[in-house]
Formats: sequence, structure tokens, C-alpha cells
Amino acid sequence: ITYRTLSADGKELRPSPFVEDLLELFPADAKILKPAIAASAFVPKPSDVASPRDLRNAAFAGALDLKRAFAEEFRSVQRGAEIEKRRFLPVPFDAHDGVLADSSLRAQLAHLFGPDHTYSVSQIEAYAACPFAYFADRVLGILDVEQPTDDFDARLVGTILHDVLQAFHHHYREQAVADIPEDEASQTMADLADEIFRQDIRYNTSVSAGIAAVIKAQVDRTLQRYLRQARVDGEQRWKPAHFELTFGEQRESFYDPKDRPEPLAIETPEGTLLFKGRIDRVDLDGSRARIIDYKSGGVPGAGDLKKCLSVQLAVYAMAVEDHLLPDVRCEEAGFLQLGRDKLVSGIDSGGRNGGWVERRADVIAALSRYVHGIRNGEFPPVPRRKGCDYCAVRGACRHETARIERKGAEDADAADD
Repeated sequence: ITYRTLSADGKELRPSPFVEDLLELFPADAKILKPAIAASAFVPKPSDVASPRDLRNAAFAGALDLKRAFAEEFRSVQRGAEIEKRRFLPVPFDAHDGVLADSSLRAQLAHLFGPDHTYSVSQIEAYAACPFAYFADRVLGILDVEQPTDDFDARLVGTILHDVLQAFHHHYREQAVADIPEDEASQTMADLADEIFRQDIRYNTSVSAGIAAVIKAQVDRTLQRYLRQARVDGEQRWKPAHFELTFGEQRESFYDPKDRPEPLAIETPEGTLLFKGRIDRVDLDGSRARIIDYKSGGVPGAGDLKKCLSVQLAVYAMAVEDHLLPDVRCEEAGFLQLGRDKLVSGIDSGGRNGGWVERRADVIAALSRYVHGIRNGEFPPVPRRKGCDYCAVRGACRHETARIERKGAEDADAADD
């Protein structure tokens, strides 16, 4: 039986009443023995080991006789120590850091993600954000299990906003908000919000009526603000024409005549890559198109777009021009932050982001690099975005700036600062 003899501030602690009661079960001469080593000692002498942990620490701190005597018991510990030592050596990443060398494993990856595999933008951006997290989630299937909660799922709020806006613009197809009578637009939006909100939360029985009412009010404010901002912008030029425009998969409901179940094929140095996706909205102005992607949360920054960490808008633009609407040219594409009504441009005819021709070539090169890394088992723990503190696999990747730099790899998370 052991107990702590010193408090956190170094004061001596008396034994608990439990220890005193325990002594009463033994002969009168039973007593408490003081430890032979300081309470703060990490590696005890071989003669003072008092637990399997002490035994391992003493053996691997230099007590070779212990290591030889318990060789079989320490076999897995020895291997773990060798792996840990290699993690911190200035040598390239290996299989213990997500970079696979086994030819059979790499062959499996090449087959799994081969020419017939259809990618989504979210898959590619997950790899771009952190190859190791992609490996753990998309290859090994290690998922973070969410704990049940009584809170309203923020993702459901985003779904409701998407559904309402889709229904609204479909109702007023090829009409800009500024062309719709203000009172009529407001009432139609409110009616659609009531109907869709009831439908979407029907199966979310854990949400109390009070919380649902608060979220409903938030949804209403967001949608009405969206209408007011659209009138301020006065975007009569762009006519919303296609909604949830889908390629590479078949929708179960709400078909658009321009949907295509065939995937988008993009020619890259890695070969022909197939993509599927769903575009929230496509506005038309004659033969010119604008892509709008609704975001109820944060949006990629200019740096993510420039470094091709965010490729969604570019892939969607290629899908519109090359696959879905071949008679139109994508002039603009942006993320619309719902609730803030800020359009973050990713592609524009003015060339502020390098021009679409240059952006297209850069994105194709990036897609080729990402897919090459996936097929060849290259999943190092080098995140390109913030978020390690919230990552479900942070305990496995052991991302530490000094360790990454020691291996000669750029600590991209720090570089993003």
C-alpha cells in the first residue's frame, strides 16, 4: 500500500484514516515503512523497485541485468522504445509517422484510390489540411465518437439554412432578390423557414422546445438579413438558376435538369481523376456563371485559396465549365457566409486571385500532388491548418514543432502563422 507523503506545495501529509484502520488488521508490531528513495525520484535503484513501472524504468535506465532477466516481458517495451527513439531522430518520416514503405500496403492504397475511385472535394481538402489525420480517418477508419448532447446540432442549423435558401430560390427561379417585391420575399422566406424547420427537426427528439424556439428565431433572423443584404447589393445582374447542382452521384429528390450522375474527369500529371460534388447555387448572366457556396460557419481564407488548401470553388468551376454547363464560362465563385452575408471571392474575372487560368493550373497541380501522396502512402503529421487541439487523433500523431523540424520537414502549422 502506498500513499503520497508530500502535498503539491511540499508539505508533509499524514496517512489517511484508511491506512490506520488497515494496520489494525495486522499484529501489533506492524508499522508503516518510509520509502527508501525520495518521492520525486523517477528511476529507482534495482533493489528499490516497487511496481512494474519501477522495474521498467530501472531496466531501461541502465540496469542491463534486469533487462536480460526480463527480456521476454520487455519485448514489446523494447520495440516501443526503439520506435520512440526513431521518432525524435533527424531521419525521414517512416511507417510509425504515417509514411508507409511496405510495398503490399502501398499496392492496396494504389488499388483503393486508383483510376476508378471517385473523390469528393472534402476528401482532398482533408488530406491537404493534415495527411496523418486523413490516414487515421479515411484509411484506417479511426473515428472520433461524439458524446450524446442535449444541444442543438450546429450542422443541422446549416442544413436548415441550405434547404430554405434552395427552396426560396427555386420558387423564384431566375429572379434576383432585388427583383422580388420586398414584403412578398420576406413572407415567402418566413413560410418556407417554418415548414422546413419543422421537417428537419422532426427526428431530433433530444432538443427541448425552448432550445428549438431559440434556434428557430436565429434561423429567421439569418434568412431575413440575407434578403436585406441582397437588396443592398442590388445584384439584378445575376439570376439564380440552378440549385444543389449535382455531379458524380444520383440525388434522391429535387433533381435539376442539368444534374449529371457521371463524375467530373480532371486530367492531371497523376492521371485522370474523377470527382463528385454538389454545388449549392449557380447564378447566370447570359453565358456567364457565378458559383455560390453557402457557409453557416467559417470560410477558407485568402491564404488557403492561394496555397490550394481549399480547392472546392476551383473544382466546382471546372465542373460547371467542362461537365455541367459547357456553354457558359465561370466568371465568379465565392463562399457566402450566412449570418454575416459576406461573399468571400475565390475566383473572379478581375484577376484579384491570380486569374482563373492560373488558378486552374495551380489547382490541377495540387490535386495531382495530393492524390499521388494518398496512393503512395505518404501521410506525415504535418498539418497545414490550425486545429491540432481539437483533432481526434492528436494523441497518435504526436505533432511537435521541434520533432517535425528535426526530421527536415516544414512545420506547416507554424508556417501558417
